[in-house]
Amino acid sequence: MRALTKVLLYPLMWLFAALVSIRNLFYNTGVFKSTSFPFPVIVIGNLSVGGTGKTPHAEWLAGWLQSQFGKVVFLSRGYKRQTSGFVLANADSDAKQIGDEPYQIYRKFPDIVVAVCESRVEGINKVLETHPKHNLFVLDDAYQHRALKAGFYLLLIDYNQPVFNDKLLPVGRLREGREGLQRADVIILTRSPEKLTVYDRRFMEDKLKVAAHQLVVFSSVLYLSPLFISNLLPQPDLKHGTKVLLVTGIANPEALMQKGKDSGWLITHMPFGDHHNFTNKDIQRILAASRNHDLILTTEKDFVRFLPYSQLFIDAGVNLAYLPIKIAFNQADEAALKAKLKQYVFEHTRNQ
Repeated sequence: MRALTKVLLYPLMWLFAALVSIRNLFYNTGVFKSTSFPFPVIVIGNLSVGGTGKTPHAEWLAGWLQSQFGKVVFLSRGYKRQTSGFVLANADSDAKQIGDEPYQIYRKFPDIVVAVCESRVEGINKVLETHPKHNLFVLDDAYQHRALKAGFYLLLIDYNQPVFNDKLLPVGRLREGREGLQRADVIILTRSPEKLTVYDRRFMEDKLKVAAHQLVVFSSVLYLSPLFISNLLPQPDLKHGTKVLLVTGIANPEALMQKGKDSGWLITHMPFGDHHNFTNKDIQRILAASRNHDLILTTEKDFVRFLPYSQLFIDAGVNLAYLPIKIAFNQADEAALKAKLKQYVFEHTRNQ
């Protein structure tokens, strides 16, 4: 059966590879036109589908740029939102309207302009109509959006699932071939061990065939104290032996699962599809499953999709929490990354 599956899937992979290669060739040679802008446009994305830890990296990038330069716009397509076209985030927005990641950014960084649009070119032009002085754009998950030519590309690769061990869809997880690495200005190896040897770093750089102009840095994930959906309900400690119902709607929950195992939690996992839009029926299932557990735990990206149902959790007397996460670089990597970003922004910012 497995051999038959390979026989069926590999021709599809080759067809997919051919189509992607032809498309990229047309963009690289100018047959298909890419639009560029006379101000800093920074793309953050990946070569693979699923979780590479892009959300906390996007937060770090947008937040740091805002603290250094101001006038930052975070533009996303708003994956799995229930709207279409251009939408500018405002006080009435929620995850269903603009998508979970943009909504998360909007809640955390009120000084950053957040917008969603399937066409990044249209999105930039629409933002400029209402915010003409905003001249620093962060484009989320736009690495394969070749209709726009950004000035700076950050490519995320999971240290534990490197692209050189992967294959193209539908056999593997890659959206495009490894030649896509060439467009990156910075390659970030995410979910890296906190202690890396010189050999570990060189091994990855050699396997990725890094070019001279490309900066490679390594990041790791830090979990912070839990935040709860309500202060009116008991807030149990996440200690050894805590019975946790883990509810996730993300592509890669393994890191949080491992955190729970390392902490000695007794975990029951209730998975949903990536970017799942929760319904009242889902909430009732989750509440029923939470019996005999001390806590419902989820990810921050899922948490923002639970917010419209806060009162249901409060009425049931069941608390829901998430563990905030942030990324960490070693001192040298962080300094090098910030210096490269600063140089690009300074060289491409218009005089106002």
